Amino acid sequence: GALTIMALLLAAEVSEREEALDSLAESLGARARAEHDLRQSEERFRLLADSALDIIVEFDAERVVYLSPNLPVILGVSV
Repeated sequence: GALTIMALLLAAEVSEREEALDSLAESLGARARAEHDLRQSEERFRLLADSALDIIVEFDAERVVYLSPNLPVILGVSV
């Protein structure tokens, strides 16, 4: 009767909440993995850029964001 219908509705709500939480956990896990992968990629790029024997400069709209730390070596000057 009515109790059976209510029990089924409550079970459905619990199931939907569990699915929503599982989906949220999966999304958060994927985001955490993506952030970790991005950090590793940035670290690899930084190591490459810092050791390059080329002049690397990155600008944004207002300032120099990155300048090769090897610039004095590349130009043959001391700082």
